[in-house]
Amino acid sequence: MPTLTFEEAYRYWRNKARRYSSISLLSKCFNALGSSRLGDADSMRHAPWQITLMVKWICQDHRMHSAREVTDDEFLSLRQTLWDIQNRIDLNCGGSLPGYLLFRQLTNSQLGFQRRISRGFVRDAAMLHLMDDNNKVKRHFEDSTGLSPREFIDLAYITLALCESSESRILSARSYKDLCVAFGEDKVNAFLKLVSADLDELIGYCSALFDARKRVTSEYFEFPPIKRFPLFRTPDGFLVWHKAILYRSLESLAHIVLSSDPHIFNRFTKVFEHHVVAEARRFPGEFFDENQLKQWLPKGSNVPEGLIAFHDANVFIESKAGVFDEQIMTVGNAEIFRDRTWNLTKAIQQGVSASQGLRDNQSLPPRIREQKADYLIVVTNRELALGNGARFMSMHAPKNRFDFGECSTLPATHVYFVHIDDFERLVSNCVDRGLHLPSILAQCVEADAHADSSVFFFSQHLDRLGFSRSMSALVTNAHADVFDRLTLIAPNQDSVAEMN
Repeated sequence: MPTLTFEEAYRYWRNKARRYSSISLLSKCFNALGSSRLGDADSMRHAPWQITLMVKWICQDHRMHSAREVTDDEFLSLRQTLWDIQNRIDLNCGGSLPGYLLFRQLTNSQLGFQRRISRGFVRDAAMLHLMDDNNKVKRHFEDSTGLSPREFIDLAYITLALCESSESRILSARSYKDLCVAFGEDKVNAFLKLVSADLDELIGYCSALFDARKRVTSEYFEFPPIKRFPLFRTPDGFLVWHKAILYRSLESLAHIVLSSDPHIFNRFTKVFEHHVVAEARRFPGEFFDENQLKQWLPKGSNVPEGLIAFHDANVFIESKAGVFDEQIMTVGNAEIFRDRTWNLTKAIQQGVSASQGLRDNQSLPPRIREQKADYLIVVTNRELALGNGARFMSMHAPKNRFDFGECSTLPATHVYFVHIDDFERLVSNCVDRGLHLPSILAQCVEADAHADSSVFFFSQHLDRLGFSRSMSALVTNAHADVFDRLTLIAPNQDSVAEMN
């Protein structure tokens, strides 16, 4: 087949779709998503992310006015046409895209459907709940949503429980009306307004997206934007597009609300940083904070958030909470990737500078200055699929790669980008089982040095090591608290309690 631009391939699909009514198409999409299950490798063959891309395109096209309903065979043909787009356009910019960056782009849309449910979905809201009632960040969340963080957590749990108990993925309006007695009608309605949209609202939302009038190739790799409204509202109840979309939505909604105001979000990053540092202090090593590092290094040095000194290695900890929207996950250009991840490169620069600076300070205790190896863990608030520092640098154009120079104590392979879920899991297992962090990291480095054992996600290292899925006290306590409150309210509570 001849190579088309993404716009041309889209128009070909759109013109076929315009033969049918938008309502019948959306109905077929909803039914098709029912054959795909969260985390099930076999169900990934149904490519649910492509079905949701169809939902987006249907809602963005204002000329699908046909009264004709699409048949099963015709809908299957539309799906096949969408699938064939990858063979009719150049997804790799003429073969110039770095290999790992291409792999990251290709797997992004699948990742959200395959990644298991984690108890960490309450983390952001739990942080907000612990804030003083007059805190500007907490007030912004409450003013924007009409809910307290605790109310959001409760209603999110109940919605997940309702979804677990519904084979049809239809949540009855009656179920939410019953909740009005416990929460108040205004609170229940505020939550439903936050997570659901009817057809007109969904069309309005999709039509307002930046790519509504100009197609971009990255659309093919994005996790469904309908994540913003995981429930489709009807007169009789609420349709759950897909369990993974519902979970990913509840996981990110507090972040979405806070990131609407850059000033507020910057304040929240400090809260996230405090949590990361508190968790890092739990490791059985000697912890030195940012202020101590600044005293050891030249004046004006940018330093990581902390250093954990062990008898055989130093481990730097850096927190990076960012907006990290879908564009950073679907980027297909090494130069743009560099621009969107500059703060992560800065984290590496800080770590390398600190590693070298400690060796130059002759007044430091030998147990810190004379270590043969350092490590850097960059903790992020989103799974960014970056792997270690060497892999991250390989996603840049050669001219833009950070030069580690003569820093033999902190090579690129000793840098790991770790999602907060995995960091909490790492901390908890090291503490509970008396494990030695540098030894764990050395095993990860060794595994990544060989093709047959190298992995792309840090969670895969933890799985290989047999780590339990334990988390921080913040998350654990939030779960215990919510179950104490919802014993008599949430249906099928046990199914939600089993989330790992």
